[in-house]
Amino acid sequence: MTAEVYVGGTFRPSAAVPVLEAATGERLGEGASASLADIDDAVAAARSALPRWPKPAGWGASWGRKVWRPTAR
Repeated sequence: MTAEVYVGGTFRPSAAVPVLEAATGERLGEGASASLADIDDAVAAARSALPRWPKPAGWGASWGRKVWRPTAR
């Protein structure tokens, strides 16, 4: 059986892999398996789209420090 992955605004065929329930091993359905080329193309598409996205105020190197603050021990 075949499945599809969505990369760069289009669907492309891919292999189907079984989706199993972890505790029982029961087959729940199928999912798509992206190839290395699919992953490379998806990363390239994401990188090309990123500069077009508006960045919110305060975006930059300090953003992570504002969002993630380790708890004091």
